[in-house]
Amino acid sequence: MNARTILIEWLQAHNCDGLCYERTNDSCGCGLDDLMPCLDPRNLSECVPAVKVEPDAEQQAEGCTVAYAPANLGALCVLARERNPQTWNAPQN
Repeated sequence: MNARTILIEWLQAHNCDGLCYERTNDSCGCGLDDLMPCLDPRNLSECVPAVKVEPDAEQQAEGCTVAYAPANLGALCVLARERNPQTWNAPQN
């Protein structure tokens, strides 16, 4: 098991769809099926768990069919705990 696999499993367990930059003005994001395509550690340190959202008009104009936004981890953790009470682990900040 490697770090990428551990990250994917954690994101899935917490009902996240991928990662995105924490900066709200940056549209960079990636899904679980293509996680961390940049593989730049400097960029990865700015990524946060994300959920899929509808792309805005600018993103659609660029050809995006899906976008990612920072996940509300509090709500996602409640949902994850309800779905998997035996295996749920709270995220550590």
